[in-house]
Amino acid sequence: MTELQNVVLATLSGAALPEVAEVYTRLQHLDAYYPDFERWYWQSVVPGLLDGTRTIRAIRSRDRVLAVLIAKKTDEERKLCTLWVDEIYAGKGLGVRLINEGRQWVGSNTPLASVPEERMGELSGILGRMGFVVTEALESFYRPGKTEYVFNGRLSTING
Repeated sequence: MTELQNVVLATLSGAALPEVAEVYTRLQHLDAYYPDFERWYWQSVVPGLLDGTRTIRAIRSRDRVLAVLIAKKTDEERKLCTLWVDEIYAGKGLGVRLINEGRQWVGSNTPLASVPEERMGELSGILGRMGFVVTEALESFYRPGKTEYVFNGRLSTING
């Protein structure tokens, strides 16, 4: 574990800490799309679990996390932040299940979501079938020269 992870885990109590670390291990490759992913996870998501502004929904089989959804619910924002399904289980309905759980948790059938350009081919179909509509295409929002597609709202007005 990194020093940041150790510091965050040392300051928290309860909250299924082994699963929080395991989920991060399964998701850490997402830093390729979101350069501050580690900092965001440990300094925003994990503390948000304790104050009720974040949830992590994980689907497990035996001792392995197969799919994860991270969602945010505040007065200003209702967002499905992260959706990941192990490629071995893609197309088996785990993503749909997690999106539906996330929508229920945030209290909206049309929560905000965003997708990096590299994952649009994989996610735009499922999101479209579930009623998500592209409302923005933000150039260089998270990474220089890369487009972030926003569904069901405006990310630019929240973060910028």
